[in-house]
Amino acid sequence: MKEYRLYAGAYTDGRPGNGVFFLRFGADGLRAESVCGGVANTSYVLPVGDKLYAVEELDGEAAVLEFSPAAGTLYKRYAVPGSGLCHIAACGPFLYASGYAGGTLTGLRQAGDPADSLAADVHVTPDGRFVYASVRGADCIECFRVLENGGRLEPVGRFSSGGRCPRSFAISPDGLYLAAANQESGNVAVFPRNAQTGALESPAGVLALPQAACVKWADRRKKHRNSAEAPRPIEKPRLDPAQQT
Repeated sequence: MKEYRLYAGAYTDGRPGNGVFFLRFGADGLRAESVCGGVANTSYVLPVGDKLYAVEELDGEAAVLEFSPAAGTLYKRYAVPGSGLCHIAACGPFLYASGYAGGTLTGLRQAGDPADSLAADVHVTPDGRFVYASVRGADCIECFRVLENGGRLEPVGRFSSGGRCPRSFAISPDGLYLAAANQESGNVAVFPRNAQTGALESPAGVLALPQAACVKWADRRKKHRNSAEAPRPIEKPRLDPAQQT
């Protein structure tokens, strides 16, 4: 039977105690592999790559804990504004922590991506089901699923922009492709897009274009079907004969 690793958080009545548990599940059942003490009310845990993040849900203060499970139960504590943290979510190089008290939302940068990573362009798919954002420095396109009628975004994944410094990107009017303009590598890359999952596939075309800064799709759906629908030329205003000199 395959063996699985799980992580669990626990309330400690607001006092330092055993708050984060590293678990194993396999042929011999579920067991605790190690326990992290000295933490308080770790009500939410989130594995991200080779890291594990947890929140301390306390009144009057707030903190996010960062673990490297491969190195054991040692952790770093990052104080954040507000109190009563209850949830964290990851997106590319960032973590977002929300709190009960005061309705706070705090953004934290994860280690691993360049310090100069910057969010750039952002677009919603024609069907409104996904949002994409380009990140310079990390050179990727982040994808989110739109939930609760736009009230919540769920991270789907990050995909290479096909170059360096994706300053701009655009989604085709039919939603089937995403084109990215990569300024520093000087190219435009076009990716097929899975309309059901939001995932970007391998580039279908890449064109060298020095200092590419912006890209847009022509929307052929807006072509006028006949002359009756075409916009009329602007007519010059006609003066009343009595006003002419």
